[in-house]
Amino acid sequence: MKRRDFFKNIGNLGALSAGFTTLSLLSENVRADLPSAYGQATGDSLTGPYVDLRTGVGNKIAYSRMNGDLDESQQKVGWFKGYIMAVRPHQPIKDLLGIQGFGVSRLEKQEDGSYAKILREVGLYTDLRTGEVLEEWRNPLTNEDVKVVHIANDPFNYVIEDYFPKPPKFGDQNQEETPRIPFILPWQQHGDRLDMENNFAFQWNLEQDHTLVALDVHGANTRAHDLCCIHGLRRRS
Repeated sequence: MKRRDFFKNIGNLGALSAGFTTLSLLSENVRADLPSAYGQATGDSLTGPYVDLRTGVGNKIAYSRMNGDLDESQQKVGWFKGYIMAVRPHQPIKDLLGIQGFGVSRLEKQEDGSYAKILREVGLYTDLRTGEVLEEWRNPLTNEDVKVVHIANDPFNYVIEDYFPKPPKFGDQNQEETPRIPFILPWQQHGDRLDMENNFAFQWNLEQDHTLVALDVHGANTRAHDLCCIHGLRRRS
């Protein structure tokens, strides 16, 4: 599959690309565990015989292996769990729902050496106290009983390459041009442990999202912030 055909088929780049709209906040002197530190990594042992995490090429290989199998005939199953929180002006953050699910992905190597990750995932919203899967939910912010719409076979596709992808335009809402930055994730070394935070902050207009027209959605816009932490141990040669 050619790269331009892949983009045409998936229709969007998913949260990975959306998250890198924050790249315009890059500065010269930042800690590598902050979102603004994309394009940097710190540590004395980030290189080895297989990958060099100080380079875009090395991070491309490492991140591809974390998200799939370089053998294109193989699929990878992943699991996730987290919480849905409400962020309101001048009020504490409030936990609303639990969420857990799984995804199945595979990689397709492109002609330029990048990897297209193709993934479908299912997510179920759960009761915070019991962990049971919800079909209806009492919204504590509005005191309304609402139908719960779970994540069902949702595509989450993007291309992993030597550089961070450009953020999507979301129609014509995002016209900001960002520089091409090497795909160096903000790794930090602590002894034999490697840590990396992968945070995505984005916003989209609900009135232009036709997948939500049948839902009872309050407000014209929604903001989301995915907070991911990755921890691993360095293998000694």
